[in-house]
Amino acid sequence: MVKKIEKRPKKEKSIVDRFTVLKKIQILVFVAPVVLAIFCYFLLPSNSDIPTIGLGNSLTFKDIFASGNPTLIQCVNSTIPVLPYTHSLQKSLKSLPSGSSVSIYGFNCHEEMANKKNFFDLFRIPSVPLHESFPYLFLLANTLQPKAITIQKSSTPQFLAEFIIKKSKPKFHSIINNENLNSTCFKLGGCALIFSRSGKSISEKTHPWIQSVMEKYRSIRFSTFGGNYKMLSFHSEIETSKSDPEIVMIRKKENEFFISSRNCDEFTEKSVIEFLSSLTDSNNFDDKFKLLSETPKLRGKKPSKTEKIEQNDAENELFSENNKKTENKIKQNNK
Repeated sequence: MVKKIEKRPKKEKSIVDRFTVLKKIQILVFVAPVVLAIFCYFLLPSNSDIPTIGLGNSLTFKDIFASGNPTLIQCVNSTIPVLPYTHSLQKSLKSLPSGSSVSIYGFNCHEEMANKKNFFDLFRIPSVPLHESFPYLFLLANTLQPKAITIQKSSTPQFLAEFIIKKSKPKFHSIINNENLNSTCFKLGGCALIFSRSGKSISEKTHPWIQSVMEKYRSIRFSTFGGNYKMLSFHSEIETSKSDPEIVMIRKKENEFFISSRNCDEFTEKSVIEFLSSLTDSNNFDDKFKLLSETPKLRGKKPSKTEKIEQNDAENELFSENNKKTENKIKQNNK
């Protein structure tokens, strides 16, 4: 005989059970966003790590640019904040040995500054509309023209961070004509002009310590002037010293030109730092700099006394020959 299996009737949920389930769902809905917010706060980069220039702080673009320190700015506005890629880039920079020296800021590149120009107008860069997906980044370093950082699909934050460190390295500016002198030494911060009276070659290879000095004084443009065939128009205003090479500071202030030189018999890292520190740390500009009577220029080397005599003899000889030719022409015409 087969036993019949009796089906047990389904037990209906009581009102209390239904209320308990509903309450659990409500708690889950309330707690989930809180948990997610805590997760994002601790594990994802925070916007507060990257400040925006001029937004609730005393930072100004002019001060940041004039410092010469490596700075990365992302163009932002009221709807586009500092983007996640920029935060990832900041983490990659901090992981590099010298990456911590690079500051990152948000900046409204389309907003007018105190000089009535926006970022693009100031540096004559084509204006671009901002995008929500990827950031527009510019590297400021050594008071030079900002460099646009192009982000490609293959550009990882780590790769881009290494590229930024390389591009922010200060370099020598070679002075070979008055155009170079103007573009290098008559800009913001002035320049430290290093030259050799005997025409010695000057570079980071001949004096390796110059690189660390340039990184210490990024607001100053370091330039080299080599060769004896050129002469500085203000050479007589430079302090007499036995140092070779020598360094002199040139600055432009309100359409006037100033120089500062030193009375030192050695060209070493210590002596150069002492000289530059005395200029950058001093509040008394007039005591440290000498006003020039004319715009600094590069001129041809002045001839020696022997060269002057030879030149005069050559000119006299040429003059005599021309006179003879003129006399012969007159005689032929009179015939």
